[in-house]
Amino acid sequence: MPWISLTSLPEGIIVDPASGDVSVASGITPGSYYFTYYLSYFSGSGDGANVFITVTSDSDLQTNTDHFNPICQGTSANVLLNDTIDGQSLLENASLVTVTQISAPNGISVDATGAITIAPTVQEGIYYLRYKVCLNDTPNECSVNFAYLAVAKNWITGFVKFNNTACSLLS
Repeated sequence: MPWISLTSLPEGIIVDPASGDVSVASGITPGSYYFTYYLSYFSGSGDGANVFITVTSDSDLQTNTDHFNPICQGTSANVLLNDTIDGQSLLENASLVTVTQISAPNGISVDATGAITIAPTVQEGIYYLRYKVCLNDTPNECSVNFAYLAVAKNWITGFVKFNNTACSLLS
């Protein structure tokens, strides 16, 4: 019989360790969820897989996974960029919602308007932050998702003759 090991499960996601069946508790907030699953015939390390689960609802609020590649300190990025309400951009209708940060590495944050801030102390690398968007007039109507960030720094020092978009040329 295989041995199953899991990373921390998101609240409301259930994995049966005997069968590996994945289920979702009723009432879970719609959105994307992630965990790592290891399977081995011996107790210890085994083959792992990253599992992404998308929970949907009848809501017109739709958050989508964000990929900012690269993103630099001081760059404007917003998690609402590709999210919608009734098919309309949330970035253009940001007053209808409130964004809440669920988790993020030190030095990376998102504010209530969806704006991402990256502190100068954040090293280059791949990071993700988890966020929740809720409708202001119906606070229980929410959706959760991830923003993946490839943080880059401008490696050129001294006098630079070209414009300040050098960081965006890394993509």
